[in-house]
Amino acid sequence: MAILRLIRFPNLAIVALTQYLLEYIVIAPAFRAYGIERSLDGFHFFLLVITTICIAAGGYIINDILDYQMDMINRPGKVVIDKSISRRSAFTLFHLFTFSGFGIALYLAQHVGNIPLVLIYPGAIWLLFVYSKYLKKEAFWGNFVIAVFCASVAGIVLFAERKGFVSLPPDSFQFVKIIFIAYLVFAFLSTIYREIIKDIEDFKGDQTYGCNTLAVKYGVQFAKSIAFCFGGILLAGIIWWMFFQITYFNSTKLLFLVFALNFMAVIVSLLLLTKARSKKEFSRLSLVAKYIMVSGLIYLFFLK
Repeated sequence: MAILRLIRFPNLAIVALTQYLLEYIVIAPAFRAYGIERSLDGFHFFLLVITTICIAAGGYIINDILDYQMDMINRPGKVVIDKSISRRSAFTLFHLFTFSGFGIALYLAQHVGNIPLVLIYPGAIWLLFVYSKYLKKEAFWGNFVIAVFCASVAGIVLFAERKGFVSLPPDSFQFVKIIFIAYLVFAFLSTIYREIIKDIEDFKGDQTYGCNTLAVKYGVQFAKSIAFCFGGILLAGIIWWMFFQITYFNSTKLLFLVFALNFMAVIVSLLLLTKARSKKEFSRLSLVAKYIMVSGLIYLFFLK
């Protein structure tokens, strides 16, 4: 369906799955082991996930509305606005997701007894609008904002359960904190790596409409070098995590296999990055980079 393409349903499913895996594979077992009650029960955690999805869906819709002309050059086959869905209907869907999410966020803030927390929601919506309208067209800042948002998908879970964390014994607290920080850093680095690659892929359309992305402002070669730096940092982080995993996890072969596939995907992407020249090659590289992002999710399945 066109609506599912507009809101990027597979991406929203990944958002939901990420939060559920972190909650029930990392947090819940740790809390249960020490008799600590979670801040949100199953139903209210579900509402938290829905709120996150509403923010993401609204961001995708407003981005497609504002980027219509550029997308007609960069990826005409994937454009939904004014083809399957009118611009007016898209705005209606944007407001529907935005206000529905705000209503749920307000209820959750009241449920936990901290009404000011609801201000996080309009702040996130506003920042996504500013990103789509202005920051996306600026060198690096747009990439940075999206990477922060992707990392915050995991950060929201950590924030929601912050009261329980302080009740954990020091060793367990440090262990769970390291897992979360590692995942946040991985999400940030893998996202910014892919976003810079996508900017190079979309060079033609961005240049036509005056977007000052890294590739447009400083050249494709410079943007490739920056992407390579972030890919290299990501690779170094994965290697560090391998030693941490071997030392503290008593890792199973399956867990190590998932890690190895992740490691190899980054190596392959860096090799492809050095050779990529055409839009087709950068599109292929973007798919590999997206797999790297998803591989962190696959890893969580085997972490327990």
